[in-house]
Amino acid sequence: MRPRLENDYHDDRRTRRTTAAAAATALVGGTLLAGGLLLNPAQAAEPVHEPLRDAAERQGVTLGFALTPGHLNDSGYREIAEREIDLVVAENAMKWDATEPSQGGFSWGRADQVVAFADAQDADLYGHTLVWHSQLPGWVEGLTDPARLRDAMYDHIDAVVGQWQGGFQGEARLTNTGQDALDPWELAWDFSGGETVAQSWGGDLTQTGAHVTVTGPSWQTTLAPGQSTTVGFIGAGEPAAVTGLTANGDPCTPA
Repeated sequence: MRPRLENDYHDDRRTRRTTAAAAATALVGGTLLAGGLLLNPAQAAEPVHEPLRDAAERQGVTLGFALTPGHLNDSGYREIAEREIDLVVAENAMKWDATEPSQGGFSWGRADQVVAFADAQDADLYGHTLVWHSQLPGWVEGLTDPARLRDAMYDHIDAVVGQWQGGFQGEARLTNTGQDALDPWELAWDFSGGETVAQSWGGDLTQTGAHVTVTGPSWQTTLAPGQSTTVGFIGAGEPAAVTGLTANGDPCTPA
């Protein structure tokens, strides 16, 4: 007698689906033959899905998501995040209104949850926008003096970047003191303490080993005589003195 075929359906259509399956499949020597495909019983019963992060890694891609800590209370959300993702960025928990609701009064609770989740998963952690036009606390919107606003912004950035051990913020200002335009401009230096750059702004930054190169962004590829530009970055490691500072291949004099 042909063995009875089992299936995964348990509603009132069970008999019809089982009959249809029997017409399309045959059990041969403990192996399920279906539509020309040879599947062992374990494969047929429970397909195994490769985590998205593993598939992405084969293509040289890091797969990440924006995390809201409160969503981790949802078991389904947390299970998917733990299984599929290897890069975490804070969705809102590291923005200005969340981290400094009153001037000089910092609140790190939600941001610390983001950091803790990334650490627990051994995932990369990317910081979010330090300063932007939206989600500002009310006290910032009330600052009308440019100098006070600038000081508040620098104090906020220093506090956020310095909150988690191993991070630092750097800045390089390039001034064209020559008689000819730098078109395009390029700034380069070498780190001396094993530092690495995680994020940058004000230029297109690349790093190979200890060597860092910054080129002008699409909106400012040229520096006219007397003109300056500033490049900022967030790094990992303990900051040390840089060496080999050059602009378009010529040695620079640090200010």
